[in-house]
Amino acid sequence: MAVKNHGISADLLIHPGETISDLLKDRGMTQKELAQRACVSEAFLSDVIRGKKDISKGLAKGLEYVFGTPCSFWLNLQANYDAELITLTDRNSPDPDEKTVLKSIGEIVNWLKTKALISSDGTAEETVIELRRYFHVSRLTGLHSLVPASLISKTSGSSAGSDVPGAWLCLCMAQKSATLPQKKFERERCSTLTSEIRDIISGGGEFTDSLKELLFQYGIDFSVIPAFSGIRMQEYIAADPGGTYMLVAASENTSPDHFGLSLERGILHIANGDIPKNGFYVGFADDEEAVSSAGFL
Repeated sequence: MAVKNHGISADLLIHPGETISDLLKDRGMTQKELAQRACVSEAFLSDVIRGKKDISKGLAKGLEYVFGTPCSFWLNLQANYDAELITLTDRNSPDPDEKTVLKSIGEIVNWLKTKALISSDGTAEETVIELRRYFHVSRLTGLHSLVPASLISKTSGSSAGSDVPGAWLCLCMAQKSATLPQKKFERERCSTLTSEIRDIISGGGEFTDSLKELLFQYGIDFSVIPAFSGIRMQEYIAADPGGTYMLVAASENTSPDHFGLSLERGILHIANGDIPKNGFYVGFADDEEAVSSAGFL
């Protein structure tokens, strides 16, 4: 479940200089005396206390001797402040172009919200930040660059350019299970596997979980996502270390027959060795003929 993180207000950020100021008051020491004892200029120390400059390594070591607090305490204090400042800046950083991308991938965003994978009530800025984390990209405007050149011509039918296919690829990658199959995929077992898949699908009812369990036993980490409108890509397949595979079928809202076709097509590509070791393979609906000619259907 998504957890909304509103971050921290700029007014609540505590610069390490405030801690130095508090210690000076507690010790009854002046800035001038501290500067002399720590061997730094009074002007530099004043800037640190006012939050204008960062604590240097030299000052941190000097503070260790003067106050008896470890040098690491002061350096960590500065590092934590810097991290909080970056988070605050990042939260307010989405630009108009990212908000445009957010609108173009709206169908995917809405699905993530219904699955509670991102917050459903966040502002546009907060949603952009959550998507950056979910998709593992620093800017949504970079989604288009994730679409390989070999796929651009096939995905160019989308009115949103490569933003939607890029988001789709990121969504597929995010479906990887925490626990991978222990058994390797064995090509010679494909006929048995496809037969079992047909039995499960022909049984009617909800069969996704049963298929996931079955494929796991055959060395395939299987997931299902919706067949989003305007996206011609049907399967995402990636090889994992140890001879197992990840297969995402985009067929949740289609008929059982079409679902089975998409799934068996993906298995055929795995069996044929179409999946690069350090990359991924994307299947399209027009691969159907190749599946039929191979005797899978």
